[in-house]
Amino acid sequence: MKFSIDNVTFVLVGNNHNPSIISEYFLVKTGIIKSPEQIERSALIVTPAVSQYVIKGKADIQITPTKLSVSAATDDYSYLFDIVNKYCRNLPYIKTTAFGINLAFNIEDYDGQALLNSAQKLPKGASINQINCVEVVDKIASMHVSMLGTNIGGFMVTFNHHHEYPEMSLEQLLGDFDMNKLFELYLHKSAVFINNTFI
Repeated sequence: MKFSIDNVTFVLVGNNHNPSIISEYFLVKTGIIKSPEQIERSALIVTPAVSQYVIKGKADIQITPTKLSVSAATDDYSYLFDIVNKYCRNLPYIKTTAFGINLAFNIEDYDGQALLNSAQKLPKGASINQINCVEVVDKIASMHVSMLGTNIGGFMVTFNHHHEYPEMSLEQLLGDFDMNKLFELYLHKSAVFINNTFI
């Protein structure tokens, strides 16, 4: 059995994000990008309800009034957290109530469908394509795991490491949580789960 990271997403939940504030000017001024040429124009969305910027070869940024989401399908995950840090430092008074660090892994050389179907006795010809489970980590953190079979024979496992807490500013969030350390911790927890489950 082999596994590899397919995608990492950081989600920041709050009630007063402003999609219109994310602009080319904001991205350059905050140092998230060096030049507007880094933006993938074909994926650009700018509306009062949602803004989306794709930074070529680096990351996708999406913001709604209740959520900031930054995702990357690259090995340079430090860039993802650099975006989050710069967003928080430049908008320190936005309030947040939760964040998530989501990891998606591809599993290779493993009969995932057999595991999915072992969850219960199925009628002949039927199959399960997804299993969900939750592990409570502590008072504010939980790990949500989704195991998903694909129609091309692959197998994907996604982990949503989710934190909920009393409302705090983005400035306080940066003071209370070290996102890079949490990412390393959750990467380890996810790998342990995979190794213990897919043996």
